[in-house]
Amino acid sequence: MFANRTNRINQNELRARLGDFTIVSLPALPAKSERETEGERVQNSESSFNSLSLSEFCTRGGNRTRTSLRLLVFETNASTSSATRAVIQKETGCENIDFFTLSPPLHIFTVLSANIMYYLLNLLRYLFCAIDLLLITAVMFILSLLPTGITKGFFPTLYKKWSLYFFRFFGVREHYYEKFQKPFPQQYILISNHPSGIELLWLPYRFDIIPLGKEEIKNWFIIGRITKAAGTIFVKRRERASRHAASDACLQALREGKNVLIFPEGGCYGKSLNPFYAGAFRLSKASGVPVLPVYVYYEEENTYEWGDFGLIRFMLRVLFLPRNRHAHLYVFDAFSPSDYATEEEFHDKVYKFYQSLEDRYRIH
Repeated sequence: MFANRTNRINQNELRARLGDFTIVSLPALPAKSERETEGERVQNSESSFNSLSLSEFCTRGGNRTRTSLRLLVFETNASTSSATRAVIQKETGCENIDFFTLSPPLHIFTVLSANIMYYLLNLLRYLFCAIDLLLITAVMFILSLLPTGITKGFFPTLYKKWSLYFFRFFGVREHYYEKFQKPFPQQYILISNHPSGIELLWLPYRFDIIPLGKEEIKNWFIIGRITKAAGTIFVKRRERASRHAASDACLQALREGKNVLIFPEGGCYGKSLNPFYAGAFRLSKASGVPVLPVYVYYEEENTYEWGDFGLIRFMLRVLFLPRNRHAHLYVFDAFSPSDYATEEEFHDKVYKFYQSLEDRYRIH
C-alpha cells in the first residue's frame, strides 16, 4: 500500500461505496527487512500514506468530527493487516475502525455481489418506506379536511409520526447528540440553522414543537394542507404586518405552554450560516421562555443544500443523489433570557455560539 508508491493515489479509487463501507484497494506493505522492526516498518510507510490523504477523503463532506470508519481493504498479503490498521488509525484519527481484508481472488466477486445485494436491499427499503408514507399521508390528508376542533387533540401526534416516516423515506442516516449538561427545559423556543429542507421533517419528529414557516408552504398541496392542520404558524417574510401577526401567534402559543420552532436565519439560504434575525430572542425576552439551540450538519452538505429550485426537484435530489447520507443533530444547553440585559446582547451571544459550532463541525 505504502512503499514504492510515491505518486498521489487518485481519489477516485476511494470514492466507490459499498453500503457503509469505504472500499480501498491497496497493495500490501513490503516484507519486513531483517534490520527493520515492526514499528520502523509502519513509520517508514507513513510518508507514502500521507500522500494518499485518506483523512481528506473521510472529511470530504466537511465532516471534521467523524469518529468511526468502516474499511473494506483489498491486500495481497493479509498478514500486513495490523500494520495497515495502525497507519490508518494514526492518519484518520478515527476512534473506531471496522477493518476487513480480502484476498485478491475474491475482489471482483465480492464487490459485484455485495453491490447488487446493497442496491436490491435499498430498493426494498425505499419500496416499504414509500408504502408506509403513502398510507399515512392519505390518512393525514383526509383528517386535515375535518374541522380543527375535532382533530386538535390527536393531529399533532400523528404529525410527528408523519414527519418521521417522511424523514426515513429520504434515507437520511441520523446521528443524534445530547450535548447539554443542564436539565432539559420543560418549555423552550427551539432554534436551528437551516442548511437544507430536511430539518422541516427532522425537527418536528424529534421535538414537540409548533413550527414557524413561510407562507409559501401552504401552496404545497397535500404537504401544505397537513402542516396547516398541525398548527404551523405561517408568515409572509417580506410583509411587516404578517411578521407582527406571526410574532403574536408565537407569543400566544408560548403563553399556552407550547414550544415553538424558529429558524433565526429567516429561511433556508444555503449550507453556510447566515446572520440571525432578532425575532426568536425578542419572543424569549417577552415570554421568559429559554432558547434551546440545536445544530444540524450533513456530511454531504452540497447535495442536501436547498438551492435555487423548487420542492419537487429538491425531493428528487435528496432521494437519489447522496452517496453519503449521514447527518448530525446536536442539542445544547438552553440560553435563559434572564441572563442578558438586552435583546441585542442575547442575540449576539447566541449568534457567536453558532459561529463557533460552524468552526467546530464544518470545513469551510
